[in-house]
Amino acid sequence: PLATTRAASLSSEAFHRRFRRFGYSDSAGPREALSQLHELCCQWLRPEVLSKEQILELLVLEQFLAILPEELQALFQENRPESREDAVEMLEEMEKEHDGEAEQVFLGQNEDMLAKKLPTCEIPQEIPCHQPRPTEKQLRWALKKLCSFR
Repeated sequence: PLATTRAASLSSEAFHRRFRRFGYSDSAGPREALSQLHELCCQWLRPEVLSKEQILELLVLEQFLAILPEELQALFQENRPESREDAVEMLEEMEKEHDGEAEQVFLGQNEDMLAKKLPTCEIPQEIPCHQPRPTEKQLRWALKKLCSFR
C-alpha cells in the first residue's frame, strides 16, 4: 500500500506540473485548452479518489509554497512537503535548530561575512527516508533567509 500511495503521489505531482505549465498555445483553441486543463486538473487532484478535505489540502499547500520567498520555494522544490503541517514543521524545525546561531548573525553584513558566521548544518536523522535530504548549501541558504525575516 505504501508503494502504491507513493507511486500515485509521484504521478499526481507530474500531472500537477503539467497542469501548471500548460499554455494556451499548447492547444488548438479555447475549448481544447479548457478541456485539457480540466483533464490535467482531474489527473492531479483525483476527485474520484480524494476527499474534498484532501483536495483543499493540496490547493492550500500549493498556494502557501507559492507565497514563500523564492529562496525558500527553491528549497521546497526538492523537498516538497506532503501536507501543510509538514511544511510548517520543516520551516519551524529549521528555525528552531538554528535559533541560537541565527541571533549571532548581524543583519546587514555582506553575504561573505554572513556565510562565515553560519554553522555547519547537521541533517537530523528523523527525516523520513522517502524524502530527499536537503544539502548543506540549501540549509545554509534557508537559514540566511529565515534570519532576514526577523
